[in-house]
Formats: sequence, C-alpha cells, structure tokens
Amino acid sequence: VIETKSGYNIDASQELKVHVTAPAFKEIEASGACNIISEAKINNAGPIALRVSGAGEIKMDLSAPRVDADLSGAGNVSINGETKEFNLGLSGAGEAKCYNLKSETTRVDISGAGTAEVFASVALTGSISGAGTINYKGGGSSNVSTSGAASVNKAD
Repeated sequence: VIETKSGYNIDASQELKVHVTAPAFKEIEASGACNIISEAKINNAGPIALRVSGAGEIKMDLSAPRVDADLSGAGNVSINGETKEFNLGLSGAGEAKCYNLKSETTRVDISGAGTAEVFASVALTGSISGAGTINYKGGGSSNVSTSGAASVNKAD
C-alpha cells in the first residue's frame, strides 16, 4: 500500500509520480482520481487483480494465468497482454478496453451503463443488467445473459 504519512497533504495542483518495482503483484488498485500506468510488461506467475473505483484509471501490459478486474463508478481500465482466464466486473459507467488482452476464457458481468471491449479465443460468458455493452473479438463461443437495454456485439 502506498499512502501518505498522517498529517501530510499532497498538493493536488502538482503532478505526482511514484515508481514501484516488485518481483510480482497480487493486486493493483486505483481509487479516486488517480492513474496507474505500467511502463513495462508485468509478468506474474500467479493471478493478478486490478481494482478501479471512482474516476481512477489503470493501463497495464501484463502476462498472468488469471486476471481479475473490477471497476466501480466511472473508472477505466486498458489491458494488453495474455492470460488463460479473464474475469471483468463493471458497475456504474466504467469502460474496459481489453481487446489486446488475449484470453482463452473471458467472463464479463456488467450492472449499469458500463462498456467492455474484450477478447476470448475459447469462450465468453457473463451477464449484463441495465444499459451495458460488451463488444468482443476472438473465435470463442458467447453465452451472455442480458436484461434491459443491454447488448453483446461481435467486433471481428
């Protein structure tokens, strides 16, 4: 966890950059109005979780056996790389740009007006309630339940 010392305030008018190096990451979270960007590809031997809440944004290039991404509010996530299993949850008006995350199986669950762009080479599953949209690429089968003004579109 990266946070400020008690009683210390960051000047919001100034850009703040923090560089983090680690052998592996279990979870990366953007909360509020912050951006997290990977400058190099993250190679994880284990699963990785990405969480965005509020107006945060995460941009990652990664390789992991499983990627779990959860967005709430108006957050955005953009993921490139490869995984066997991708699980995406969107609540609110978030946007996920993940066409370039090559996944075998992808599950997307949207509640609200979120938009997901995903790839599935074997299978796409999930659910949408509200006005959410899933646009997908890849040769995988699609089994997504919808209600309301939801839509699922093949983008290839």
